[in-house]
Amino acid sequence: MPLGKAIEAASGCPRGRAGEIVVCRRSGASERYRIPQAMRPSGFDFHQEEVDGVSRERHRLLEGGEGGIGSCSTSGPWGASGCLRQKFRGWEQQKAGH
Repeated sequence: MPLGKAIEAASGCPRGRAGEIVVCRRSGASERYRIPQAMRPSGFDFHQEEVDGVSRERHRLLEGGEGGIGSCSTSGPWGASGCLRQKFRGWEQQKAGH
């Protein structure tokens, strides 16, 4: 094994090429893949109602709008598809015992 690869494997930090600056820091498992503390916005509360989380935004996009495709309405294109989707969800929940 070349020395550079051995150092990289032992330290967990890649070596930079000529002219490159490599910034590497070891953190605990709980801090892995997180924004560094100094760069995190202060006062951010995940439970704020006016701040939509990724999950809430995703569900809103998947649920369909007030009218149109997936809306369960008699007006607009594909309005009936939303009604069928609601029925299917009801059946799935009934089968699951909810």
